[in-house]
Amino acid sequence: MEIACRRPSDAQSLPEESDPSAPATSAAAVCPPLYAPLALDSSQGNNRLLTILPGTEPHISCSLAVANLHGPESYDALSYVWGLPSPTDVIAVNGVTVSVGCSLSSSLRCLRLPDRPRCIWADAICINQQDDAEKSWQVAMMADIYRYAENVRVFVGDE
Repeated sequence: MEIACRRPSDAQSLPEESDPSAPATSAAAVCPPLYAPLALDSSQGNNRLLTILPGTEPHISCSLAVANLHGPESYDALSYVWGLPSPTDVIAVNGVTVSVGCSLSSSLRCLRLPDRPRCIWADAICINQQDDAEKSWQVAMMADIYRYAENVRVFVGDE
């Protein structure tokens, strides 16, 4: 699954195509990096965790941060069906609009609490899908990711 990101204000911050004096800028240049680099060393236990911010509205907002699997922060690991690459839905991660599969957005809505944040590990977002070295390293760590989770949540669909 490819994660596409854009700031909600990208359209306003990009220079006009008709202005030849404006510097060339792409959406990637104005989109802050969603993924802080990880030290790919299993002894450090570094990973990313997604915090689903509380709410009841349809739009999902989250924060993504590097965390230590062996640290004090508890998290739930999410197992879900990735489904087809389209259609997609959008969520906000660290203030960036991110396109995700509908199954993942549905599972995040089901897991979101109305009054407090919930910390989870979800592979499609917590692993930088554009970095093959990181993907390989994270796949090798999945047993530990699920082992150290406080709970493993399984989402099989809305119906």
